[in-house]
Amino acid sequence: FFEGEAAATHNFVYTTIYSKAAVKPADLPKTFDDFTDPKWTGKLVAQSFLLPRMMGFFALEWGPDRAEKWGRTLIEDRKMLIINSPSEPYLKSGERVMAVGESISLAYQYQADGLDVAYRTLDLVPAGQFAVTVLKDAPHPNAALLLAAWLSSDEGKFYYEKLIHEADIRPDSKSELAAEIRKSGAKIILEDLTTMAQRAKYYEGFSKMVRGQN
Repeated sequence: FFEGEAAATHNFVYTTIYSKAAVKPADLPKTFDDFTDPKWTGKLVAQSFLLPRMMGFFALEWGPDRAEKWGRTLIEDRKMLIINSPSEPYLKSGERVMAVGESISLAYQYQADGLDVAYRTLDLVPAGQFAVTVLKDAPHPNAALLLAAWLSSDEGKFYYEKLIHEADIRPDSKSELAAEIRKSGAKIILEDLTTMAQRAKYYEGFSKMVRGQN
């Protein structure tokens, strides 16, 4: 990226996290549109920081009008709880059973904290892009370059996924998560330099909507 000044490392992979004790396998949604079903009323939770960012990806795929209608339906009709903190306490207490717009790495974090939760891959998999670079005034630029090169290598990505549960899911990825998503048939929506500015613009509008400002 950026004319060779940065290299891809991993993606922030959006998903849904659910309480395995509260949601039966047969009741799990298959698509994000399934959340508009009345059966999810009063059962959903989402972070005000993450939900509008995920909706920006949906706007790229569906168009902004459909993405906004989807979000308003969940908030106004399905009574989705919007919070400014992680959803972990709400899933733990049973107040809500499904967190929409979380990340796969958060699912592993919640599991490590003792929650009986899992993530659900739906029809779309939005994926923000993380990259590594060397700072302009790095005190040891050669060492920094070696570290950056390793973090963006297959070996570096393997250990990052294994230890942090954040993976590269781009088309050429060798990660287990990428293989899992490909097998599911879900469509991956990748962030790149051509869509970054537009998604940021969508996020601004959706952020106000999620916070009840428009």
